[in-house]
Amino acid sequence: MRPSATLEESLVRLAGKNLTSVQSKILDYIYKREAGDEHTYSWYVKSIAAEMRVPESTTKWCLNNLRGMLLIEAGSSMEKGIPLRLTYPGLIVAKGLSMAQYGKTKEDYR
Repeated sequence: MRPSATLEESLVRLAGKNLTSVQSKILDYIYKREAGDEHTYSWYVKSIAAEMRVPESTTKWCLNNLRGMLLIEAGSSMEKGIPLRLTYPGLIVAKGLSMAQYGKTKEDYR
């Protein structure tokens, strides 16, 4: 196994053990909708809260924690209008957790 693959697998396992189920679902939600998406943090708060039927405060708490873990990046009250995006580590984690959720391995995607 190459060193970067070990690091990526380690990152996915750590996140899988440390993210709450709601945080994991939100990360998956972003992962599945992000391609070409230019929606902001505020848009995601409203959209996720409505679709997942969780309070907006819970959604904000989860998004702030994902941002604190450097899995997403987004605007802030000082920087408005910046789209919410997965970071590279966030993409690795979201993809890994998504594959695990559906019982697939990396070989299934090669």
